[in-house]
This record gives sequence, structure tokens and C-alpha cells, in this order.
Amino acid sequence: MSNTRKTKGRTVPPPRRTERVATLAVGDDNLTVTYDLARWSNDQATAVRDSPEGSISKWIQEFLLTVITSWDFLDDGGKPMPISHESLSLLPDVIRIELAKAIKDDSSTPFPVLSA
Repeated sequence: MSNTRKTKGRTVPPPRRTERVATLAVGDDNLTVTYDLARWSNDQATAVRDSPEGSISKWIQEFLLTVITSWDFLDDGGKPMPISHESLSLLPDVIRIELAKAIKDDSSTPFPVLSA
């Protein structure tokens, strides 16, 4: 018996021990991502927050790029999109935020503290 799963017609290997899966409704479809929180550290969160161009959207972008190991985000031809800045920028801000929240709610991942 195989541990692989089918996602939008493509076979995705089972998550590794430190990986988890999150699915988010996107319009009439779903976006399923596999992520590994072991790839993110408090030091990374602090470095992004304290960088000159640091912002919550930059933090979310870097967080997602670091922790997502696979996803079923497909181009118009049905091919998997790479996990990259360009691909993430194709997703509406609200989707990126909701995806980061779903992953954060599943963990003790620290979100940046924004000062006034």
C-alpha cells in the first residue's frame, strides 16, 4: 500500500516526519501546501523584521518561501509552479496572509512584533 496522495491529478509523496499539510480554499478551488516548520527559526524572523525593508508582507513572503516544501499551485497548462517569489506574488495578499496564519496556528511559530 502506497503512502502517496493524489492532488489535482498529480501524485505527491507523503510528508516527511517534520512536515505537515495545510489546505486553503481559494475561490472555487483549494491550495494544498506541505510545509516544514523545522526550516524556520526565531533568528530568521528577527532578521527579516529588523531588515531595512522589513515589513509584515516581507516577513510573510520569506516565511512561506522558507517553510513550504511542495504545493499544488499549477500554471494555466497544469504544470506545477516553482516555489518562488514570482509564484507567491501571483497569489493575492489575502491568500498569502491566510496561508501564513494557517501554518502559524498549527505551530508555535512566532510572528513579528510590530512596534508603533
